[in-house]
Amino acid sequence: MTENIQSGTQNKDEKKGRGCLRTLGIMLLTIIISVVATIFVINHYLFPKKFDPVELNQREESTLNKKLKQFGLPTLSNETLSNKLTNKSNGSNNKAASNNSAVLEPE
Repeated sequence: MTENIQSGTQNKDEKKGRGCLRTLGIMLLTIIISVVATIFVINHYLFPKKFDPVELNQREESTLNKKLKQFGLPTLSNETLSNKLTNKSNGSNNKAASNNSAVLEPE
């Protein structure tokens, strides 16, 4: 009978030791996940990679203008579209002339 009581106390002691290690493991796992998530957020939201602008063809620009009108936002003017077309048709590679066209930039 005393053997059963002693074996019962030994099992409780073993469970306490495992419980501490388990708690420590959960804490370490939580810390590691938090650090990885923080590094991800800092790298992707605070220091984003360089944004490369794209040039839209006429069809894409007209689609964009339609969508902007649906939301009541300002659209690209026809003047801008005609400037782009004349710059392309003249074959000018002058960067200053191409910079006169409206470029969408982040705020």
